[in-house]
Amino acid sequence: GDNGNPSAAFPLGQCQGDCDDDNDCQEDLVCFDRDGPTADASVPFCTGNGDTGVDFCTKRPNDEYLAYVGNDGNPQDRFPLQKCEGDCDNDSDCDTGLSCFIRNQYTPNGGGVAPVPGCDGRGVRGKDYCYVN
Repeated sequence: GDNGNPSAAFPLGQCQGDCDDDNDCQEDLVCFDRDGPTADASVPFCTGNGDTGVDFCTKRPNDEYLAYVGNDGNPQDRFPLQKCEGDCDNDSDCDTGLSCFIRNQYTPNGGGVAPVPGCDGRGVRGKDYCYVN
């Protein structure tokens, strides 16, 4: 699928693409970003490389990779959020020693979102993530 089409293909499963953010992927999968210098990178937990520049849904490759796991305290078992997890609204949504990074600035050219310090990936546009401050 691409840009939500065909709608029957979404949410995408493991090693399926083209995703634009975590919302395009099934629960507990992330959209692995393959833009710019990583356009032909291999996708963790998948075989083959797929088309250059196509982003694929996969398991979270490491704890530093952004993951959208919940919002407004739901599901309850995911809160408090851990490092590089979102969506947080304030520091109290994050585990001890972490702060909520509010991403209110989009990157130039409209292609992404402000990077979260200490985290990889792009996460979901407009969602905020916990980080080590």
